[in-house]
Amino acid sequence: MTDPRPTGSRDEGWTRIDRCILTGSVAAALALIRERGAPMGVGEALDLFDERYEHLKATRPDDFAMDTDDRGRDVFL
Repeated sequence: MTDPRPTGSRDEGWTRIDRCILTGSVAAALALIRERGAPMGVGEALDLFDERYEHLKATRPDDFAMDTDDRGRDVFL
């Protein structure tokens, strides 16, 4: 799977994406993933989003602005 992180820093590329995911800004996170990775479709970006979401849910559950059980509910892309 394509890694959306920029080549200069392994973590820096995820910082803005993570912030979007943690605050529930799904569309912004998807846009950043697509900008930073190799050319990819929305489906591949969604797969990367889901992987990152699960990673954050496991490693930073208290940083979410909304309950992680509410994921996808009332979200408009």
